[in-house]
Amino acid sequence: MSQSVIGALRVNLGLDSAKFERGAKRVKDPLRVMRSQFRAVAAAASAMGAALSAAALKGAGEIDRAAKAARRLDASIGAFRALELAAGEAGVPLSAVTNDIQNIGREIANIGVGGNADRALKRLGLAAADLDGLDADAKVATIADAVKGLGLSAGEATAVLRDLGVRNREMALVMIQGGAAIRAAREDVEDYGLSLDAVEAGKIEAANDRIARLGLISRYAGQQLALRLVPALGRAAQAMTEALREGGLLRRVIDGLTENLARISTWIGTAVTAFGVRYVGALAAA
Repeated sequence: MSQSVIGALRVNLGLDSAKFERGAKRVKDPLRVMRSQFRAVAAAASAMGAALSAAALKGAGEIDRAAKAARRLDASIGAFRALELAAGEAGVPLSAVTNDIQNIGREIANIGVGGNADRALKRLGLAAADLDGLDADAKVATIADAVKGLGLSAGEATAVLRDLGVRNREMALVMIQGGAAIRAAREDVEDYGLSLDAVEAGKIEAANDRIARLGLISRYAGQQLALRLVPALGRAAQAMTEALREGGLLRRVIDGLTENLARISTWIGTAVTAFGVRYVGALAAA
């Protein structure tokens, strides 16, 4: 009776084991597929995150650049980007435009103190009050309208604008075309949502400054490694050069190696010859 029970138990266990193995195989393949799919999704998510981070940092850098440039011009970010766009379309270097706009602001501010800005404005039919309170792009567009309205040639416009601190002839060529292009550029900047206020730009500038300070980590790490490792490397270099002096260990090792090169090459040649004779003889016998 007990033997029959044990036999039945063995049969059941064998059947159960077979069923378990078949079930495990059926589960194993979906798990393998799921694992590969999870890895693919994780890799894609990681790549997307890296791309988004790179795009965000690039955009933040552009905002930071525009904000700092606008501050130098005492202008809004929208005004700077409008002037940048108009200058680019006219083929005028942005650096020239920036310098000339700064000069115009300085010369107008010095009216009554020095300079010839008052004479230039009278020639253009303008007064300082006409430009007071205007954003940088509107100020340049107003001057450009006056230049175009007088029908000045490029040379005449250059002479007049020189009293306003404009030294670049290319800027004069922009002025004689009037301010329509500058106003159109400002409208485009506004329509495309590229005109940020000072608060938004300030947040980006502050964040960029904080991110830039991450470089202090690598700088500190490099500094500490230098303090710890470079003196040790210097001591090791000194020990090696001292060992190269007459009677030093390194000098003896190198001298011994070079003196025995001829002997070593003779040994190698003898061994090669011996092996060669042996194997040629074996080949001939075969």
